[in-house]
Amino acid sequence: MSRNIGAFTLSLKAFDILNQTRGRSHAVTANYEEDTYRLVMGRYVLLGVKWNFGKMNAAQSQRARRVAWDMAW
Repeated sequence: MSRNIGAFTLSLKAFDILNQTRGRSHAVTANYEEDTYRLVMGRYVLLGVKWNFGKMNAAQSQRARRVAWDMAW
């Protein structure tokens, strides 16, 4: 689920809502049979924020580029 608010995009994602913390796979070939069990990360939620520089006017865009450049160095 995501929502655009001006130059920002907010997103919310939920993973593994059933909270399955074990993974299992089964493989069979002519030579062998293999069962694999593994622990996996349980349920979690990700919140994302994106900033779109293209949705601002020229003055704000230059200022935003300058700030981003200063943060990088």
